[in-house]
Amino acid sequence: PVVGENRIHNGFGYGVFVCDSAEGVFTDNVISEHSSSEVGVSTAACPTFTGNTMRDSAGSGIQCFDSGRGVFERNEVTRNTCANVEVFASANPRLEQNTITDGAACGVLVRMGGFGTFKANRILRSARTGVSVRDSGTDPIFDANCIHDNVSFGVHVHSGPAQGTFKGNTISTNCVGLDSSFPNKSHIRTDTSASNGAKYARTDASVPFNSLLEHCEVCVESGAAPQMMSNTIEKCRAIAVHIRSNGAGKYTSNTIRDTACEGVVVSTGAIPVFTGNAISNCAGAGVFVFDNGLGTFDQNSVEDCTGPGILLETAAGPTMTSNTVTRSACDGVVSQLFALGVLKHNTVEANAANGVLVQD
Repeated sequence: PVVGENRIHNGFGYGVFVCDSAEGVFTDNVISEHSSSEVGVSTAACPTFTGNTMRDSAGSGIQCFDSGRGVFERNEVTRNTCANVEVFASANPRLEQNTITDGAACGVLVRMGGFGTFKANRILRSARTGVSVRDSGTDPIFDANCIHDNVSFGVHVHSGPAQGTFKGNTISTNCVGLDSSFPNKSHIRTDTSASNGAKYARTDASVPFNSLLEHCEVCVESGAAPQMMSNTIEKCRAIAVHIRSNGAGKYTSNTIRDTACEGVVVSTGAIPVFTGNAISNCAGAGVFVFDNGLGTFDQNSVEDCTGPGILLETAAGPTMTSNTVTRSACDGVVSQLFALGVLKHNTVEANAANGVLVQD
C-alpha cells in the first residue's frame, strides 16, 4: 500500500506493523502515542518510511526484529519511552538522514544479533547513551552520523563480542550527566603532585576518577571489538575514548581532541589497536594506560596535552611504536607505579619537562 499524510495515534498496539515479507510506502504520517512501538518491522518485511514523525510511544519509535528490513529516510523519531530506534534478531534496516532525538532511553540500540546501516543521522539528547551496540553477533554500520549531547556515552559497545563499524562520524559533547553530577567543574586537569608518590594524579578529590571513567564519548568493554575509523571525537566533558574490561577493536585515523580529561584510556585487560590517530589538546594525558591495560599504539600523534602525552601506570603493558609525542605542558612520556610496556621508534620532542620520566 501507499500510506501518506495520516495521523495515526493512541492505539493499544503498534502504530504501524509491517511483517511477513510485506512492503509498502509510508510518507509524511504522524504516528504517535501508542502502547507498543510506533513502527514495527519483522519477518523479512521491507517497507519504505520517508518524512514521517514517530513520537511519544510507550515503546520505541522504530523497532526492527526477526529479519525485518526496510528503508527509513528523513523521519523524525522523538520522545519515545524505550530506545528511539531498536534493532535486534537479525534485522537489517537502513536509516539515513533521520533526526533521532530526546528519547527516554538510548537513541539507537542494536542488540542480539542485529545489523543495520545508519548513515547521516542526527542522534542527540537521549536520556541515556546515544548509540548502544551489544551482544554476540551484533554488527551494524554507522557512517557519517552526528552523535552529540546525550546524557551518557556517545557510543557504547559492550556485553559480549559485539562488533560494529563506525566511520566518519562526529561524536561530541556527550556525557551531559557529568554537568549535573559535578556542576562546578568546567574542566578537570592533571596535577603534578600526589600523596601516593606518583608525579601525576587527579587534581580535585571531589571528582573521583572512577566517576570520570563512566563519562566518555566512546566506551568499549566486555570483549567487544568494533572498528572505528576516520571519526571526529571532540569537545569531551571528560574522557574521549575508554577501552576496558577486555575490550578490543581497531581504531584508525580518528581525530581525538579538546577533552576535559584524558584522550584515550585503556585499562583492565583491554587490548585495542590504535593506528594513525591524531590526539590533541587534552586537559589530562593524551594516552593513559593503567590497571593491566595492554594494546598496540602505532604511528599516532599526541600533541598539546596539559598532562603527559603518554602516561603508564599499575602493570600497564602496551606496545608503542613510531608515535610522535610533542608539546606536552609537562613530561612527554611517564611510566610510574610499576608500569611495563615496550616503546620503540617513537619521537618525543618539544615537551615542557622531561622527554621520558620513569619512576616507581
